[in-house]
Amino acid sequence: MSIRVDTRLNMGEILSRADSHLKAVGFTTTKVGESSIEAIGGRDHNIILTAALLLVFVPAGLIYYFRKKKNRITLTAADGSLSITYDGNKAFKRAEELANLIKTT
Repeated sequence: MSIRVDTRLNMGEILSRADSHLKAVGFTTTKVGESSIEAIGGRDHNIILTAALLLVFVPAGLIYYFRKKKNRITLTAADGSLSITYDGNKAFKRAEELANLIKTT
């Protein structure tokens, strides 16, 4: 999934704000080239289901947890615009927050 945001900010300012925001909410960021950032967060799992499986049958809980994908956000910026691609429930929420942050400034 993806989101496109138009803004008055230049590319450097967009990437700086995005990097700060993503680090503040727990994602690990990596700069990819001059105009892109990739951010990876925790696994996209249900904590209650994981805990229940771990209590009842440890191997099932571990398999469930480690088979879930990590949340991933990729940002590509240009002067005046930002493209956000995301994968995962937590990534979706953070991508929307980031789009609103960039859009309103």
